[in-house]
Amino acid sequence: MILDILNTLKESRGSDFVTGGHIVTHHQRGDIILCNNQDGSAAPVGNTFDNKHFGLIKTPPDDKIWIALIIAGRNVLIRNTQIPTGPFECKLKELRVLGYHAELVLWDKFFECKTKEAKLAYLNHLIQQAVERERK
Repeated sequence: MILDILNTLKESRGSDFVTGGHIVTHHQRGDIILCNNQDGSAAPVGNTFDNKHFGLIKTPPDDKIWIALIIAGRNVLIRNTQIPTGPFECKLKELRVLGYHAELVLWDKFFECKTKEAKLAYLNHLIQQAVERERK
């Protein structure tokens, strides 16, 4: 799922504008990281989140809008709900406290999208939702 999401976003935004990485390293899995300028246009991420500083919690490197998409697989949600389990609820809160605009990519919603266009529309909706939530 993470590769599908990365490829979908890279095709849309460009490969220099999307990356994967461990921001909060005490969690098992990494996240998808994007960046927007203050006007909402995509900004390059480049190798900002390379492995040179592996193991260190990473705050946003500048005042741009840094977005973290957390992959929420089947076992991340409480059964028959869209409520994340404790560790993933913590991860959301930690990312937001660090200064990221974080949002969960729900596995069931993502797999309902049958075309690349539908997947991209869902992901763009999540990105917009994450940015708007933090601006409130």
